Amino acid sequence: MDYELEWNVMRDIYDDEIPEFIKKAFSTLSPREKEVLKWRHVDHLTLDKTAKIYGVTRGRISQIEKNAFRKIRHSITIYDKNARISELDADDDIDFLRFSVRTRNCLKRGGIHSITKLVSLSYEQLTEINNIGPKAIDEINEKLVKFGFKPIVNEEEN
Repeated sequence: MDYELEWNVMRDIYDDEIPEFIKKAFSTLSPREKEVLKWRHVDHLTLDKTAKIYGVTRGRISQIEKNAFRKIRHSITIYDKNARISELDADDDIDFLRFSVRTRNCLKRGGIHSITKLVSLSYEQLTEINNIGPKAIDEINEKLVKFGFKPIVNEEEN
């Protein structure tokens, strides 16, 4: 399937404006997977007719189609997670960082409810919170870095 035909298929599905994440998801497919999806969902061919064109069984076409949808779902899931990360705001609740239950409960009991409050803490203030130990601090720093915030470090060690 050539490049132009590929985008024509996507335009048929998405009415001219193709979202960028759909383009990326579609680009992960092999030419064969793209062609099978086109025949099945744009041209509305049956499994039997598509199998006959390729010279394989209908079961094999079904496998190709299933694999293509799995790839698309995976790409869209990654896009969705990245979109949520970019929408994260420092005023959001610490629940958005998805800490373990123990770490989350320790922070909440210590009066830390927002990301702003968490990132404003010094290392010493963090260690003063009941049951916050080295493992919890490692987890907190890992999540902060993952979401684009500075880690809370012990200034005495540096």
